[in-house]
Amino acid sequence: MPKILVIDDSPTVLEIVEVVLAEAGYQVHACTDVRHGLQALQREPFDLIVTDIYMPDTDGIELIREGRRIRPNIPIVAMSGVTGRRGMLAVAKHLGACQTVLKPFSKADLLDAAGAALGKSPAGNPLSPWGVPPGGFANARRAASRTASPPRPDPNSPCRKNGADQ
Repeated sequence: MPKILVIDDSPTVLEIVEVVLAEAGYQVHACTDVRHGLQALQREPFDLIVTDIYMPDTDGIELIREGRRIRPNIPIVAMSGVTGRRGMLAVAKHLGACQTVLKPFSKADLLDAAGAALGKSPAGNPLSPWGVPPGGFANARRAASRTASPPRPDPNSPCRKNGADQ
């Protein structure tokens, strides 16, 4: 099961991303700031990073730079909800984010970005050379949505883990 590090300073967005990914079968480690996210990245092997771009302590652009230094080959999905500043998502892509997601996003947008970044469909099936799983993303999402609901996250923790091994 792929292990995903998620960093976002908004507790609401963090919880939504965490729950959507966990319900799709991913193991999720969530952090509310870049410092804790980078510490987690140094301690644990992750298959994917999903990060917000605009955060108060250090921005996601710095996280992408440092993440690339720590784990040069890890795929990264960058998210941003700042209107009129889509250019930062382009900068994130230039610095190494393989996928970008503009907030607000749908569950399908997030699962498609994570699956494409991992080179798999949301259900874990290998993608075709064109990036589409057998049966299409809709079938993969339906299969992924049949998994059990994850435990409720602790809103007081700057980092938390969520997934099937909990």
